[in-house]
Amino acid sequence: MADGRMLKKRISESKKLGSLKSDSARLLYTWLIPWLDVEGRYLADPDILKGHIFPKVKAMTPGKIRKLLIDLHESGLIILYSVNSEDYLEVTKFQEHQNIRKDREGDSKIPSPVKNSITTPEVVQDKSCLSKDKLREVKLSKEECRKYKYSDNHLSLSKLLEKKIKERMPRHRFIGKNYLDDWSNEVRIMEEKKEATLEEIKKLILWIFDEDNFWYKNVLSMDKLRKQFGRLWAEMEGKKSQQSEELLQEWMKEGSDAE
Repeated sequence: MADGRMLKKRISESKKLGSLKSDSARLLYTWLIPWLDVEGRYLADPDILKGHIFPKVKAMTPGKIRKLLIDLHESGLIILYSVNSEDYLEVTKFQEHQNIRKDREGDSKIPSPVKNSITTPEVVQDKSCLSKDKLREVKLSKEECRKYKYSDNHLSLSKLLEKKIKERMPRHRFIGKNYLDDWSNEVRIMEEKKEATLEEIKKLILWIFDEDNFWYKNVLSMDKLRKQFGRLWAEMEGKKSQQSEELLQEWMKEGSDAE
């Protein structure tokens, strides 16, 4: 492997680099380049990347590096792949930006991302079901794993609740930096445990924050909604039954008066 690689000025004009979620992701990408082999490949193990690329940067933990790899993968700057249970990465369009002398460096020792031999690399898999020993191995906390499991549908309901709270209480301060992650996970649990369907959760949120409803003050987070779901659902259905009964009695009275 060469002692270094070229970093051209036009890298600063890259739309993909500019669209990354953080400067940390951009730093990982640029600092990774000197370590790439003749084909633009390298190991995708967060622990190895920590030890080789960021040995002096304490903030760059393996857990954080894992998130950054996913960002680079999703942006199309790298390809994450696994062959025979080993995780690798390949920088896209590597050959276009480097003057490679393969006769001096030799062949790559890392397998290529051939479609038939690729499985989903562990680094991009959902870590929520890993054992405690495995969590320690990849340096991820339970909290980090949990926050990656919910779907966009779960998140949309969390954003709906957030929107409704802001409409009724503009000055309300939400607790926790990642409260939407926590809320979305609560929605996921409710659905998986069959406590409520997504449609039922949405229906209840809209009912709670109706203009004539006073319940909203007691439901300012998704965990509170989950705890009170059964009671509030019964209250909502009870009011509907009461309203239907009142309408029926009013209709019957009108019919009697007409006679």
